[in-house]
Amino acid sequence: MGTSSKGVIVVDGKFDVVYTIGLEQGLKDAAIKTQFVDNEKNLWLGTNVGISKIEINSPILKFDLTSGLRSTIEADY
Repeated sequence: MGTSSKGVIVVDGKFDVVYTIGLEQGLKDAAIKTQFVDNEKNLWLGTNVGISKIEINSPILKFDLTSGLRSTIEADY
C-alpha cells in the first residue's frame, strides 16, 4: 500500500504488516503517488521527486551507516 507520507507498507494475505519501505530504508520521498509491479516482480514507485525501483523479491538487504553499520561486510562461500 502506498501512503501519502509514510512510504510503502507491505502486507500479507491477512493484511498483517510484513515490512515498510520509507525514508529510513532509502526512499528519497515518502509520498507515494503511484505504484506498479512489473513482470519481473519489481516494485516501481512514483513520488514527488521521481521514480524508484525496489526489487522486492531480492534476498539482498541494504546495510549502511544509517543501519548502525560501522565496519565492512564479508562472507565466505
